[in-house]
Amino acid sequence: MPSNRVLSDLHPTEVLDGVAQLSERLRIALFPGEDAISIEARNNATHLFNICLRSQLAVKKVLSADRLNKKAFEWLIGEIESKFKRAIVNPGESVGCIASQSLGEPVTQMTLNTFHFAGVSAKKGTKVQAQCVAVCPVYCSVLQ
Repeated sequence: MPSNRVLSDLHPTEVLDGVAQLSERLRIALFPGEDAISIEARNNATHLFNICLRSQLAVKKVLSADRLNKKAFEWLIGEIESKFKRAIVNPGESVGCIASQSLGEPVTQMTLNTFHFAGVSAKKGTKVQAQCVAVCPVYCSVLQ
């Protein structure tokens, strides 16, 4: 039975080298020293990311399942690098406060709408409760 698969121009060693080079380029430069503690801190900062990177860009997966050619693989490596570098925040930036504000505002609005519609028809109250449960089910279970 003839196979309709097209061989890729991407060699397995190019995949391994590309992932290794990407991992080296994505070292976080927040720990500039070359002492043992700085090196370990740099490695720990990207350890989980490197695990995900190597599992998603495994040679067999890239060549067999995803069927990437050389051009597509190079584009993918470039996209990963650019998105990683855009996602880095400065030390001391209050990412926890920003995240909680982005979650807290819609839930607060839903709560205010629930109290506003408390005396109105049950149909509207049910709609607001359904929206609230969609946003944060744990919070809304306390309200009920």
